[in-house]
Amino acid sequence: MALDFCILSANGHPEVTASFGTEDHARIFLASLPGSLMSRASEFYEDTEFQSSEIPLLLGELEEIKEPTPAAVEALVVLCKDAIRRGCGIVALAD
Repeated sequence: MALDFCILSANGHPEVTASFGTEDHARIFLASLPGSLMSRASEFYEDTEFQSSEIPLLLGELEEIKEPTPAAVEALVVLCKDAIRRGCGIVALAD
C-alpha cells in the first residue's frame, strides 16, 4: 500500500510518480502544520490534488523539512520541479 504522488499523462494515467509508504507518510505528512499544503495529504487513504499554481508553495514546504528526509521526499521534490517545468499539477492517489 502506498500514497502515490503523480503527474498524470494526457489520458489520465500516472506518468511520473513519487510513492510514500505508511512510515514515511506518517513521519512527513502527519507532522505537517495544519493548513499547510502538505497537510492536505495527511490522510493516507484519500486522494488529493495540487493545482499547478500551488506546486511552488508545496516545493517550498518540502524544502523546509529539517530532519533527514526519506528518498520519497527527494523524489517528490524532483516531481514538483518537473511539474513546475511542465506547468501542471500533481495528484496524490491512494493505491
